[in-house]
Amino acid sequence: TQGKLPYSAETVMKAKSGDLIDVDLSAGPVAQPYDNRILLYVKDITEQKRMRLKLVEGEKIMLMGYFAAGIAHEIRNPLAAVMMNLQYLFQITDKEFWGREAIEASLEGAQRIEQVANNTLNVARRMPPVLKPESINEIVDSSLWFLKFTSRQKNLDIKTHFADELPSITVDSKQIQQVVLNLLQNAIDASPQDGIISIATNLPEESLFNGESVSPKVFLAIKDSGSGISSEESQHLFEPFRTTKAKGTGLGLALSKHIIDRHNAEIRLETAPEGGTIARVIFSTEPITLGTLHVKG
Repeated sequence: TQGKLPYSAETVMKAKSGDLIDVDLSAGPVAQPYDNRILLYVKDITEQKRMRLKLVEGEKIMLMGYFAAGIAHEIRNPLAAVMMNLQYLFQITDKEFWGREAIEASLEGAQRIEQVANNTLNVARRMPPVLKPESINEIVDSSLWFLKFTSRQKNLDIKTHFADELPSITVDSKQIQQVVLNLLQNAIDASPQDGIISIATNLPEESLFNGESVSPKVFLAIKDSGSGISSEESQHLFEPFRTTKAKGTGLGLALSKHIIDRHNAEIRLETAPEGGTIARVIFSTEPITLGTLHVKG
């Protein structure tokens, strides 16, 4: 050790198993006269650090929930009036009216806002998901309807590759649709004018082992044509209130991660070798019940 004794610090060491563990190092002189030896204590604090981080993340999720619930609640009241007027205008205008498409796009956006606000309130209130067997292809397809006007503004080419005969996934379709909408909106924001967004679902080959099915998983991948994720951004992707968007809130990915964790699924974001960001969501096809739902640490 360097410097004065006693000495204390946290560091990372490699265990006999080869795993990296967090340790607390303490060093001090032997409490005996004329003994110049130094005692070194090494304590494994990996589990303690994991629990501390879990508590911190739990506090962030709680704060995020209060913040999101407040926003959603304030949005719903004026939004109800906007939707009512848009629906009235849409009903009284003739199909040949030049502004009918704009009214339809506005109504589409308002409906999406209402759905996101309701879903956010349910998540913030820790309402249990309403679990049913659902088709990931249908969830993605219905999500695209809400974003057709937004993608059209940037003249984006959205390519879909839906695998046939995928097994159903047990999820709350509204909550998963909110995740898909957020990932698609991120892809739209990241892609340049006239860019390409690719969406694919599939059942990977590793779901089969020696010809037998072993807990198959359903994959959803969304790839944009943007600049990808920097190494700095990749370390804070799902942290609440962190965003690279000028007008972002930093809640979208954090809420999405929270929803995905509650469904015992996985979400990953990475930069593609050829450029752009790939968002992957991995669902288990095993039935889950409300008793097994938990927030992963």
